[in-house]
Amino acid sequence: MVRFLSGSIEIHVSEERLTLLASNAKPHFNGLGLALFLVVAALGCGGETGGKGGGDGGAGPIRQDGDCSDPLDFEAHHKEMGRIPFIEGSRDGAAAEQVGSCGGLGAEVVIAWTAKKHGMVEIGPIQESPGLILYARRACGDPLSEIACSRERRLPSIEVQEGETLYVMADTNGGVPYFELAFNLIPLLGDGDVCVPQATAGICKEGLRCKSGGHCAANIPPIITKLLVAENEAEGKIKVRAYGEAPDRNTTHVVYTFFDEEGEPSSKPQKANIQQIQKEPEFWVSHSIKRSDVMGAVSVQAQFLDAFGGEGNILEQAIAPSPIRMEGEECDPDPYFGTCSDGLYCESETKDPPICEPLPPEGEGLR
Repeated sequence: MVRFLSGSIEIHVSEERLTLLASNAKPHFNGLGLALFLVVAALGCGGETGGKGGGDGGAGPIRQDGDCSDPLDFEAHHKEMGRIPFIEGSRDGAAAEQVGSCGGLGAEVVIAWTAKKHGMVEIGPIQESPGLILYARRACGDPLSEIACSRERRLPSIEVQEGETLYVMADTNGGVPYFELAFNLIPLLGDGDVCVPQATAGICKEGLRCKSGGHCAANIPPIITKLLVAENEAEGKIKVRAYGEAPDRNTTHVVYTFFDEEGEPSSKPQKANIQQIQKEPEFWVSHSIKRSDVMGAVSVQAQFLDAFGGEGNILEQAIAPSPIRMEGEECDPDPYFGTCSDGLYCESETKDPPICEPLPPEGEGLR
């Protein structure tokens, strides 16, 4: 029994249970902190207050064993912390039979955890755990089946199939015997599965993404449909205009790579951010590059990138002087890509595409 004389709280806990709680708590608490820990632990963890085993949030007495012949069953002993299930245990009384690739010469508790769905599981301590060594295996007694090993930190995420069992060893190189391990399974969703962006209810498998319609589907990278390149020697600049299509409306960058006469890159690829147009299904972008930055270049390649790592097709175009257009020929409002010859102007208000037309008689305005 634990009694607080200054209050009216009286809690009955078996002597054996109280001794175990106190021994587990000492490394973390003292004074009032220890007393409060005992109150909370006694209320939530059984003893004479009526706690019971099973995965119902009251997992009963802390087990101090669990080896490959009789592992600690996670499903039967776990508790819930919010939405994330966890298991507590102690290595007091455990045997030292296994060792991980990153350590673990002391006594270990073996936990058997079975995946309810195909997904990625994150396994790690809830709080700082000095001396804790964690390692996971697919076959309990086989060191060669080890998937990951970590010292005092959570394991790297592990992909598991539905129904697959992992054996997680809570081992030590010395330190606190008590441990609390959280097991967080994030389901992997397939093509067409319902999803919610940035949600922990599940993530789309590699190669898929959660689209705006609320389902996982393959990412479609943006493509370049047309590439224009022209140089104005007087200004010492090269202009590049790339036209694109992006069904997924997620274009973020365009990469330009300039090549010399031998087909070798004349400079490092230039990556330009174009996020302002990422929501458009059809678009074009234009950039001006100093000739001095790409000396010796005779052609340029362009490629679009998207927000999900997708890389579009590549188009290459030779660098040529700005073209001069004659009457009736297609021109461009940007003279770099097609200026009209003397006596003509580029009519873009009424013509689509724009056409070179004669300048109106003096005194008359342009159309």
